[in-house]
Amino acid sequence: MKSTYIVNNFEDIPFSNEIKDKIPVFALPGYAKFLEYQKGYKTIWFIKQLNSKSFLIIPFVYWKKFFVTKGMFLTSVININVKESLEKESVFIDEVIKIIKEKQLCHWIQQPPNWAIFNYIPEDSVYCKFGTYRIYLQDIDNEEELLQSFQSKNRQYIRKAIREGIEIKKGKNYLTDAINLINKTANDANLEVLKKQEIDKLIQLLDEKHVSVYVSYMDSIPQTSLISFSSRYAKYTIYAGAIDKPHKGANPYLYFVAIKDALIDKTIFFDFVGARINPDKETKQYGIQKFKSHFGTNLIEGYLWKLVINKSRYYIYTKAVKLYYALTSRDFNGDIIDQENKKENYE
Repeated sequence: MKSTYIVNNFEDIPFSNEIKDKIPVFALPGYAKFLEYQKGYKTIWFIKQLNSKSFLIIPFVYWKKFFVTKGMFLTSVININVKESLEKESVFIDEVIKIIKEKQLCHWIQQPPNWAIFNYIPEDSVYCKFGTYRIYLQDIDNEEELLQSFQSKNRQYIRKAIREGIEIKKGKNYLTDAINLINKTANDANLEVLKKQEIDKLIQLLDEKHVSVYVSYMDSIPQTSLISFSSRYAKYTIYAGAIDKPHKGANPYLYFVAIKDALIDKTIFFDFVGARINPDKETKQYGIQKFKSHFGTNLIEGYLWKLVINKSRYYIYTKAVKLYYALTSRDFNGDIIDQENKKENYE
């Protein structure tokens, strides 16, 4: 078994042209270029080749902020033709962490994006259980079978939306309406808003086939929207938004069209991205996850984790961040891992 090594260019990955449709969009070179443009992140890929055509991959980014360098995995371990991979994945992750430490690539590895669900928890890491809702499209033969896999109320909403004239429009020509709805939802939740020029740049770097824009309309009035990123490997729902009281069928119908497109494209699975395990029934997360579960999805469970390498720099930086939040009269809630562990400690 060969040692784990780093490549700086995607093209240096074994069979890079052949595997582009077999890996998440977040591991592609266009996404790496977007992160460099948007945030100044440097992307590298860790590789462990097991034989001539089977290997493991994980993309990693790192960047300097003030006096610290942060790191983050962009996906969980990507398996290319590796059988019985769990033990091999754990060895791979441990080797990757060892290289990160030896090369001093960063002072800590922060929580990955919520689509990167790991099966393995490294030693000394801080972690929480996390999951995602997925539809395995290879198990579905056609549009009617897809619709029948949905919860009955969702099927009723979709048929009602069609009867009452809801239109689903898609493509970058509808990006402005999509972003307006997404930013309204973000503002209501005190979240960071989305900038149109960033999505325009992402479409340019990733290619339009990897970024899908959907908007539902009732009497020409935008109701709900979705922006997804995809390869043949998976279609991920990344940004979503809605007016205050959309037509009840608008969102189920919009998602049905997005999932149907993934089915037509022979995508392996449709990923609703991110699910907290056992959320409180009084929270917004519970309602969102209930919505996701009504599309015939499977809840895939795993872990999010983070790892401190330089404790002194991490301590100073986190103290500075908490002080900044206090001075600006905002609550510091930490990342998902912090929030979930705090919830567990209270229960």
